[in-house]
Amino acid sequence: MILPLVSKELPGYYVSPNGSDTNPGTRLKPWKTIGKAAVWLGLETLYIYAGNLHEFVSFEISGTESSPIKIMAFPGETPIIDGQNQLPQNTQV
Repeated sequence: MILPLVSKELPGYYVSPNGSDTNPGTRLKPWKTIGKAAVWLGLETLYIYAGNLHEFVSFEISGTESSPIKIMAFPGETPIIDGQNQLPQNTQV
């Protein structure tokens, strides 16, 4: 007997290179960019699916020592975040 795979939605938001920023950021309807998630993150976890994300991201929010914002690969996946060689303004190399 083969049992079906059951996947529980982990609490937080989701990003996938195949998503859309008009989606609600759920596991089945993830956002496309971390930039979209940066606007919505509070004391939540952001899970990123495998693939290449080509963007520079700037967060205007922050967590705390006791409640950090967590940005993690979705379990078993390996996302690549490529900032396209962009640096924030006023940054020296």
